[in-house]
Amino acid sequence: MIISCSPSNEISTQELDTTTSTSTTTSTTTTTSTTVLENPLIVQSFEDLPMALVRIEVKSTQAELTEDLEIEIFEYDGTGSGFFISDNGYIVTNNHVVSGAVTIEVYTQYRSQPYTAKLIGLSECDDLAILKIEIEDAKYLVLDNSEPKLGQNILAAGFPLGDEEVTFLDGIISKKQTNGSTSWASIEYAFEHTAEILPGSSGGPIVNEDVRVIGIAYAGNEDRQEFGIPIAVVSEKIEQLI
Repeated sequence: MIISCSPSNEISTQELDTTTSTSTTTSTTTTTSTTVLENPLIVQSFEDLPMALVRIEVKSTQAELTEDLEIEIFEYDGTGSGFFISDNGYIVTNNHVVSGAVTIEVYTQYRSQPYTAKLIGLSECDDLAILKIEIEDAKYLVLDNSEPKLGQNILAAGFPLGDEEVTFLDGIISKKQTNGSTSWASIEYAFEHTAEILPGSSGGPIVNEDVRVIGIAYAGNEDRQEFGIPIAVVSEKIEQLI
């Protein structure tokens, strides 16, 4: 798909003493408790967070018009980050990470060889892309629809500069809402944060202290301002794309 811009129950019993012809009533209270088990594949600690991350390598082509008005095709490689949102291989990343890709390879913590990813859907305006790989029982992250809070502690996880090792960069939300428009996307709004985002970090998750995803690493500028796409803005779009 492509999208353009009851906790208790009381039981009473009655016993009749035929000798004294008097009756006594006793009551017994039974309490029922329900235990909700969390899916063990949901990441709930920073220690397990790398298992839900992926490093993305793409081979792309780009066509340019020369001075002689001839079309010239260029091939180039790129890297980015992403994260699982299901145990069966659905991955969220940025559209600009996979834009123009001829092949998309995904590296996980589960094996050394890459998976070949299928592009399920994309939204250029929201800079979103959904990938899918053939995997079972992958650890994954839960999306948090709450609005970013000023001063909230966050952690950005990914593979900056294409490094094979996962990198964690911490920070805070420094601005709840700011202009989200760039030369390649026009999201409703972004939030600004202090966790450094480098090339290759794009598409990685920005998580809160409960290790739930509140944003997606999006962009930075020469003034060292870093921006994230709020999950509150794009969660419905993610569902639509899937």
